Amino acid sequence: MHSNAVKFLVALKNASLLKKESIFFSFNKSFLKLLKTLYKTGLIQDFEVKNVSKNVFRLVVFLKYSFNIGCLNTLKIISKPSWSFFLKYKDIIQLSEKKSIIILSTNKGFLSSEECKKYKVGGKVFFYVK
Repeated sequence: MHSNAVKFLVALKNASLLKKESIFFSFNKSFLKLLKTLYKTGLIQDFEVKNVSKNVFRLVVFLKYSFNIGCLNTLKIISKPSWSFFLKYKDIIQLSEKKSIIILSTNKGFLSSEECKKYKVGGKVFFYVK
């Protein structure tokens, strides 16, 4: 399970609820993959990798707000260690995501439901944002 990724998302949500402009994390490849997906879907403003010292890197995430409301305030984590929810490609096609963004963990990494439709893959529903 992605327990570190879940802690990462909860920290992002809490920072968004506290209306912080940016937040720092220690470097992790899975965090970087997740940040790329969040950036592509428009849930964060930007992110960057900073070199703090020799072979020590930090991730800086700049949160996004719309009308003083954080884009990650309504984040809901679906998959847990005790329960996982999988969607096939046929199920993803039938989804109507006018107001929500669904992120899935697939064999191609973290993908939004729109990208899953494009690549014709299914996966485990990781979280969604209304």
